[in-house]
Amino acid sequence: MKKRILTILALAGCLTLNLGQPGYALEVRSAGGLRVTFEPVKTVFQVNEPIKFKIKANKQFFLYLFSLDKQTNQGVLIMPNELYQGNMYQADAEFIAPPPNYEFFAQNPGLEKIIMVASTAWLELDHKKYTKSGGFFTGQAVDMEAEAKSLVVRGLKKDVVSSEVDVVIVGSGPAPQAGSAAPPVQAPAGSPTPAAPFVSTDKIEYKVGDKLKITFGADKKGYVYLVLVEPDGTRQVLKKQEVSGENIYQVQGLATAPAGRQTLFAVYDESGELGDVDRLKLPVAGEVKDKGILLLNEKERPYAAYGISVAP
Repeated sequence: MKKRILTILALAGCLTLNLGQPGYALEVRSAGGLRVTFEPVKTVFQVNEPIKFKIKANKQFFLYLFSLDKQTNQGVLIMPNELYQGNMYQADAEFIAPPPNYEFFAQNPGLEKIIMVASTAWLELDHKKYTKSGGFFTGQAVDMEAEAKSLVVRGLKKDVVSSEVDVVIVGSGPAPQAGSAAPPVQAPAGSPTPAAPFVSTDKIEYKVGDKLKITFGADKKGYVYLVLVEPDGTRQVLKKQEVSGENIYQVQGLATAPAGRQTLFAVYDESGELGDVDRLKLPVAGEVKDKGILLLNEKERPYAAYGISVAP
């Protein structure tokens, strides 16, 4: 099959985030002397697995946690909420947040952006744009991100710090609509657990010429191929990346013609021998029926699929 010269992406380099295991600690400091270390207990979580963070500070502090899904523009105020108002923590001790008496988890594969704000004084939240859902406050991601930034501004005289981390969610999910991923390959009973690749972008809608960032990887050592399926079914391998099973990888590029619905696949292969991309049996957006990718030789390869759109 003849390949198009113009594709959706003009990739530029690959950034490896060597996050290590189980997580990666960030220390932030304020001008007033508040020092806070904050990290997820690990960097890759399964769908419906509780997402937890480790946090420690040198002063007594109040904790505010926001979870943002930029792909769906949905946000959740993890702490505080109606289920758990006690967001004050003592100094010089490591804590796990959220606490054991309630759980926060993601229902869909993808990338979750977590914003942490810590302050030595209580900061009042503005709930006008939020909706109550199961004891939590939910709303648009853009509103919650603005609220988090507002907390920092309002708390400048009260000794406040803020940091951001990304956590990757993998596992079974819906069909590759915009902002979602396809289910991974299901292993037969008694066989080894297959790798779980993941892929997401910083948005789900682009215009031609927009900058674009792809985050991808897998939870096992091997190779991940970024495969683009264009609106007319044309396929292209955008990148082949050796993965460690512990790192998250990012590439940047530009959205280009042709406009329309695109599906981006992260296909895993242990040996780095994908074969002919045109022979891969790939699902289309909204019509996932297979549990993986099946070649004509019936060799399965785990994949994740992510739907995006490009406008002229």
